[in-house]
Amino acid sequence: MVSTASQLGARGLHLALNVVSTLALIRYLGPDRYGDFVMVVTVAAIGGLVSDMGLNKLGVREIARDPSAEGEVLGSVLLARLGLGLAAVALTLTAMAVLGATAQVITAAALISMLYFTEAALSVFIVFHVRIQQQYEAFVRVVIEAVETTLVLVLIAHQASLVQLVSAQVIAATIGVGLALALARRRLGYLPGLRWSRAAGLLREALPVGLTLLLAAVYIKIPSVLLVRLRSSGEAGLYGAAYQPIEYLLLSAAVVINVLLPMLAHSHLGAPERFSQLYRGGSEALLAGTIPVSLLIVVGGPVLVRTVFGADFAASAAPLRLLGLALIPMVLSFWLSVVLLSGGHQRITLAYDLLAFVVTVGLCFALIPGYGATGAAVVILASSLLVVLCALTAARTRLGVSLPLARMLAILATGAIGLMAALWLVSLGLPVVPVLVTVLGAYGVALWRFGLLPSPALFDNHPPIVGAVAG
Repeated sequence: MVSTASQLGARGLHLALNVVSTLALIRYLGPDRYGDFVMVVTVAAIGGLVSDMGLNKLGVREIARDPSAEGEVLGSVLLARLGLGLAAVALTLTAMAVLGATAQVITAAALISMLYFTEAALSVFIVFHVRIQQQYEAFVRVVIEAVETTLVLVLIAHQASLVQLVSAQVIAATIGVGLALALARRRLGYLPGLRWSRAAGLLREALPVGLTLLLAAVYIKIPSVLLVRLRSSGEAGLYGAAYQPIEYLLLSAAVVINVLLPMLAHSHLGAPERFSQLYRGGSEALLAGTIPVSLLIVVGGPVLVRTVFGADFAASAAPLRLLGLALIPMVLSFWLSVVLLSGGHQRITLAYDLLAFVVTVGLCFALIPGYGATGAAVVILASSLLVVLCALTAARTRLGVSLPLARMLAILATGAIGLMAALWLVSLGLPVVPVLVTVLGAYGVALWRFGLLPSPALFDNHPPIVGAVAG
């Protein structure tokens, strides 16, 4: 309970601090310079996946199987991640050169690449995960985010450059490493050393997991990068600002989805009917819960942009509205990937994520030159719909489960009617906030009246599942 509550609390604080620093950066940098910042952070995030490759999760698994090998496994993970960090640095700088980045942007990318090594050092958190003591990681992550936010605000007050702003992340992460190592020494009695023993084997096992994570991130983030190449930094800044709320909402959805993972995994082993119920109930609940959020973004997007981002980002309203629509398939595709993982068919996600990557790149070159940030949002909407269709097909053919089509379509139809009504009322000149309150209330009543809300009993933790998770 302590570990779970601390992780949830830390996630909330992290998001709140991140919102503060992001809004400050958006307003300070403006569309053009914020576009450069988005490019640096986006390419670095992709490089971060290369330096990760799911090695921490594999390390937790190996130590849980053989606690006596803790030092050996932890040292091997550290060594493997440091090696991958060097490869990620080379990849990041090569990508920047190919994209034709300026010297300042390349310098910022080289500096932010140091995060690959700080994250490698933070692999020490593996031992806290094995002991179910994630509160220590939660504490360190909040400290890192608090230091970074403070530095960003101070640097903005002193008219800092892009390179100086990027340095805030590196400084904060370095402080976090020192704190994490001190906690490890205090709680465990030792500091990990580098080991060759299992590094190669862990890398081999991590390859398919890492490729799946990488492809999933790339097809979502590639429009941000190509906007700089095919249009301008300003267009990338407009799109980056529009994508920020979507990213926060996806992180929030992950909290809900991850709670259902152990229940799905347990029921798949010995209770297929229970697995099917959880699949259907989870899908209905996520669809019904995401539609009002999507409706709020589509209808209230222009007001949100003017109020929060400022007049310079007025053109972010159109891509934000399209990304609001894309949020529904994005949440569902994340949910379906967890369903497939719980059923032991995670490799199939690698196949359809590869297809989505190819389609995304093709659509980017077709739409971004003519339509800019709006075209990039259309690309994400199209690729997300493709991924959902592939995932639904995989769940039906590989796991033998399917969704109640009539109920899903009825929920979608209710949301579509609410969206059209809200847009019509706003077009008549009615205030946005009262319209949204009225329409969202009517949407909830309609779902209840027609019996389209999933029963809470579907998600009860049956005693065998509770025992398995506790164990």
